[in-house]
Amino acid sequence: MERECEGEEWEKSEVEEQAVQRAIAFAMRDPDLSQGDYYDLCSRLPLHYWAYEWVSPKPGVLGNCCLVPKIGAMGLLGRCLHELLDEAPSSSSVLSIGSGAGLLEWLLCPRFQVICVDYFYELSDGGEVDPWVLPQLHSHIREEADGSLAFASPEKVLSGGAGAGAPVVVLCSWPQLSVPELRAYAEHFKILGLVVLSGENCHPAPEVAADAVGCDLLKRQDVEARPAAPAVRRFEDHTVGALPV
Repeated sequence: MERECEGEEWEKSEVEEQAVQRAIAFAMRDPDLSQGDYYDLCSRLPLHYWAYEWVSPKPGVLGNCCLVPKIGAMGLLGRCLHELLDEAPSSSSVLSIGSGAGLLEWLLCPRFQVICVDYFYELSDGGEVDPWVLPQLHSHIREEADGSLAFASPEKVLSGGAGAGAPVVVLCSWPQLSVPELRAYAEHFKILGLVVLSGENCHPAPEVAADAVGCDLLKRQDVEARPAAPAVRRFEDHTVGALPV
């Protein structure tokens, strides 16, 4: 009887989780969704997530995102960035290389100036934003308004004179980069520090990335999630806080 009750409770939990996932997937289609509403929805998910509160599986349009964070994960990332920007000039930015669909960057922009660097931000001939990008960012890309978010392709960032020598903390989330690419950014910007979120299928390794941009490794955190349910998978997170040599 006890086992039967446990099975019923598990099925009920699964149904509730799926309902929340559908709610998040639906809400993320709203271009006016706030970061607070996003966090509120994610907080309703049970403890079936990867280390540092990365949500798994990824609901709906968030399947385009390498990582889907709850508020605890963003708190960790925000603290790492804040430490590196604490005494930096007010003009300093977070330079997110390979920002992709832009979820982390959207969640960071209330606290930091963020430059999103990837290939998905060019408008189509009809003035449309790539549907692969988070809906909440479409208006920012269309309007190219000055604010806490900016968007550019790697070529535009590195070839233009604008921004040369600007102070930045580099953010690499689930990077797929080469050492020469990272060195090119280090030559173009004044690097204040580096934060890397990396897993088994990412490159280069955090230590190699830190060396490529001229930083000393300050902190590395290796985490293995302990299964709370069958949906939880092994996840290695390497968070690197680095300062210029």
